[in-house]
Order: sequence, then structure tokens, then C-alpha cells
Amino acid sequence: MTSMIFEITQSLTVTGFAAIPAQRQESVDNGKRMKYKNRVKLPPVALFCLLGTSALHAEWKVATVRMTDLFHHHPEVIAYREEVKEKKLKITQDVRAKALEEKRNEIKQMNLEWRKVMLDFQMRKEKDEKGPEAEKVREYRTRRNLAEDQVVALTLEFQDYQREQLAIINQEMAHHHRKILERLTAAVQKYATERGFDVLYEVSGNSHVGLPTLVYVRPELATDLTEEMKKKIDAGECR
Repeated sequence: MTSMIFEITQSLTVTGFAAIPAQRQESVDNGKRMKYKNRVKLPPVALFCLLGTSALHAEWKVATVRMTDLFHHHPEVIAYREEVKEKKLKITQDVRAKALEEKRNEIKQMNLEWRKVMLDFQMRKEKDEKGPEAEKVREYRTRRNLAEDQVVALTLEFQDYQREQLAIINQEMAHHHRKILERLTAAVQKYATERGFDVLYEVSGNSHVGLPTLVYVRPELATDLTEEMKKKIDAGECR
């Protein structure tokens, strides 16, 4: 098989193929004339497509695994998920959040009082714009505007704090999850090797364009190791 691939590689050197040019420039002694020669070798992917996969797979012992299922089944992931929930809850209980909530409640109460004062003023037959009732209305309006400015400032402060804390949580979570995935990957590779498999496909993830990394495997051709690996996780062999 190796010699076959080598022979095909040597025979697939094409002259004048423009898709993947490998230009070689040769200068003559007078420096005025140039000679170009385009040569190309088809990439390994093209060779693989030419050879086909069915003949190769017939010689392979193939396995599949759903790493996403294993990851979410892992007890450390489940426990850490609860830990993250607690951390996010603490953010909402921060003094900044409490101060913001108190100020919002203060404005609600102030609005109720302002409406009552305004209604009393409007119900008067004779309205004195310079009298004590009108002055009280203006005072409430000033206080409410000041409180609303404070709410805006408190909101921005809390949002900055929340954004900073969530970034820390996400960074820690990514580091934690990467360690678990590395251990799971190593455990799956080891188990597949012990079982004598030649190829192991991960079938739960998608590519960077959102498409499945493996669309279809004939059931009788491949053995799925997901449930077996879950049992190993439950037995503490993948921690």
C-alpha cells in the first residue's frame, strides 16, 4: 500500500496545472531571459480521494465515541456546574447590586409621593405657581431626577463589576474543562488501543462551520464506545 501511494504520487506530477502552482525560475547568463516551469503535486487529500476510503476501511477496526456525552456525564463537570451557579448568584448579591436595587425602590416610592403631591396641586381651584404646594412639586421633581442619575451611575458600576467577574468565571471554567477533556481524551485513546481499534471517530461535535465532523458510519463497520466509557467514568477510572 505504501509503495502504491508513492508510485501514484510520483506519477501525478503535472506540468501547467494552475490550481496550485509551484513556479521555478531559471535565469540565463545575460539576465534578460527568464524561463518558468509550473509543476504541481496533488495534495494528500486528493490522493486519499483518488484511492478511496472503502478499501482502506475494510482493513481497519473502527470505533466511534460521543465526547460531549462523556464530558457532561463526568462528575467533576456536574459539580463544577453547580459551583459556577453559586459564583454567579454571589455577583447578583454584591453590595453594588443591593445599592442599585435600593435606589430603584427609592425612586418607586418617590414617584408615588410625587403623583400624590401633583394630584393635590392640580385639584386646587386656584393654583399658585409660587406657593408652597408648587414648590413641593418642584422639590420632588428635583429629587427624582437626582435619584435617576444615581441609578444610571450605579447601573454602570454594577455592569462593569459583573462583566469583570463573569470573565474571571469563564476563564476559570475554560481551564477546568480543558483539563477534564484532556483526561477524557487520553482515557478514550487508551481504551480504544487496548481494544485493538485502528481508528476512533468523535461523532458528537461539529466543525467550525457548524456541520457534523462525521456524517455517517455504517453500524456494522464501527463500534460505539460511549456507554462503555461512561461505565469507566462512573467507576472513577477517568479522573
